[in-house]
This record gives sequence, C-alpha cells and structure tokens, in this order.
Amino acid sequence: MRRMILGAVVGMLGLSMSADAGDRTWYVAIEAGVESDGGQGSFWPNEYNSGLALLATVGTRISNQVRLEGELGYRSNDVDSYSSSIDVNQYSLMANAVYEIPVSKELSFDIGMGLGLDHIELDSAFFSVSDTELAGQLKFGLSLAVSDATDLTLNYRYLRSFGGDFYLAGGDSGVRDSTWTVGLRFDL
Repeated sequence: MRRMILGAVVGMLGLSMSADAGDRTWYVAIEAGVESDGGQGSFWPNEYNSGLALLATVGTRISNQVRLEGELGYRSNDVDSYSSSIDVNQYSLMANAVYEIPVSKELSFDIGMGLGLDHIELDSAFFSVSDTELAGQLKFGLSLAVSDATDLTLNYRYLRSFGGDFYLAGGDSGVRDSTWTVGLRFDL
C-alpha cells in the first residue's frame, strides 16, 4: 500500500515537473465542504448522512489555462442501518488535470479529471473493513480572484472507485461520492 501511494506521488511530481520551469506557477489550495451520497445503491442501508470533506492540493500552472495538481482528500460520514451506525472514512490521493475557461478577468470556470487511489474504511459495532481501490474523479468549479495571488474557489467533485470489497446496486464494485467544497488557492 505504501509503495503504491509513494509511486503515485512520484508520478504526479514527475508530470508537474515536465513543464518548462520558466512557464510554471506553483500553488497550494485548501478546501472544506460536504460529502454526500453519490449513489451507493443497495450496498448502503437506508440512511446515508452527509459528512465532512477536507482537501489539500499542490499544483502547477503549465499554461494560461491548464493546471496539473496532486490532491489529498479526507471524507467522513455515517450510515444509519437497521441495527447500528456505520462510520465511513475515506482518504484519497489523486492526480488531476484542470482546464480553466475564463469568464471575466477575475472569474473562471474550471473543468477537470483525475486518477488516483481511494482508501475506504467502514466501522460499526459488528464489523470493521477497509480497502484501497483505484479511483477516478470529475471536477467542476468556479474560481474568483480576490487578489493577485489568491483565488476563492467553489468546487464539485464526483469520485468513483473501482473494484475492491464494496458493492453497488447491480453488482458493480466500488464507491461513489459527491463532494461540494469552498476553498482558497494561493500562488507561491
């Protein structure tokens, strides 16, 4: 597991360093928001509660409209089942490519996609299970420049893991998440 995570981090750094150093602008971002039921289907019992989402990003702008970034995410919520509550925690590591569409000088619409790993943990009074799965995500957002080096962001992510021990309706394996966040991005 550690080797897979280390390999993913090294790969993301290699991608971001392949751009010409003179054209690069590095940034960091922090986001917080809500993670909600993304359609887990029949695997999840009746009541899937919204929970906390925290994300941190390090990235580079390789052109005026294209960014490459590495993203760490944490999502936590619970499921109320017939007999107990199930705590759901997720830790994700994603490599994203994002394309910015300028709307005005201060506002842009962002669309992106990512690939990485999603580590899922389920805990209840009766069982505890965890798994690390390949994951992909789609990302849509708005960025508002509040200064020359700071953007206020509003993002939506749809994350889908593939394979593993968690099953969705229709026999598909994996987990689906919808995440809404507000954050700040700082140019370095």
